Amino acid sequence: MKMKRITYIIILVLVIISCKSNYSLKKTNIDLDAYTNSKYKNGIIISALNKENNFYSLFYAEIKDKSYFKKLIKFNLKNREDFHNISNGIYLPISNEFYFTSNNKKSGNLELYKCEIDNFNLLNPTLVNLELEKFSYGHSTFFTNGLNMIIASKESEKIKLKLYTRPSFEENWIFKRNLDELNTGKYNYHPILINDTKIVYSQKNKNKIDLYFSLLNESNYWSTPQKIKNLIDSREKINYVLTTENTGYFTSKKTKKNKSEEIDEIYYFELKK
Repeated sequence: MKMKRITYIIILVLVIISCKSNYSLKKTNIDLDAYTNSKYKNGIIISALNKENNFYSLFYAEIKDKSYFKKLIKFNLKNREDFHNISNGIYLPISNEFYFTSNNKKSGNLELYKCEIDNFNLLNPTLVNLELEKFSYGHSTFFTNGLNMIIASKESEKIKLKLYTRPSFEENWIFKRNLDELNTGKYNYHPILINDTKIVYSQKNKNKIDLYFSLLNESNYWSTPQKIKNLIDSREKINYVLTTENTGYFTSKKTKKNKSEEIDEIYYFELKK
C-alpha cells in the first residue's frame, strides 16, 4: 500500500512538472479589441477594431516597458472610406514596401495591398494580383530577402498556407506551391516567420485555435508542425511575434463577463531560461 502511494505521488509530481509553462505572461495595457500583426521600429503593429463602424484599422504601438505601450499612433490611409477592414500591416525594410490586407466596397474578399510609407502615412496603395482565381487572401509573412512570401488563402471552405516568390522587387509575385506539410488542419492561418527557418502559425482543430511552430529543413520543406503548449488557456491564440530573442507578444481570445461577446487581447510573454 505504501509503495502504491509513493508511485502515485511520483506520477503526480511528473504531471505537474509537465504542465508547467515555459512562459511568463502578462496582459498588456492595450485596452482595445485588437490583435498583434508584426514587429516594427521600437514596437509592434496591431489591428484594432473601431466599434463605431465595426472595421479594423492599423496602429503602431511603441514599447515603453515590456507589457506597457506608449500612446497608440494610427496609420493614415488616403481615401480610407474606400476600404473596410485594414489589417495585417507589415513593413519590409529591404524593399521599403508596406503590405496590408483589406476588403473594400468592390470586393467582399480579403485582398493583399502594397503601398509606400511616409512616417505613418500609407501612400498609393495598389492591389497585389496573386492568381487569376478570386480567393480570399488573408495574413502574409515575408522572408528577409523580400523575395519570398507565405500567405493564407481561403478556398473550398479551407484556409491554406501558400508560398509565393518574385524574381525582383519590381516584378509580380508568382505562386510556388501549397505548403501541404503545414496545412494539416482545415484552417491554417496567421503565419509569422520568426526567422527564415522557423515559422509560427495558427491552426484550428475542432473548436479550438492553437499556435504551432515548424522548422525549415535543408530540402526547403517544413518539419511536422508542433503545438506550442502551456502558453495560456484560451479558445483562440494567434499571431506570435518575437521582438527579442526571448520576449514578444501574442493575441488571445477572451469571453466577456456577460458571455455575449468575445474580444482579442494582446499579451506580453517571456521565455523562461
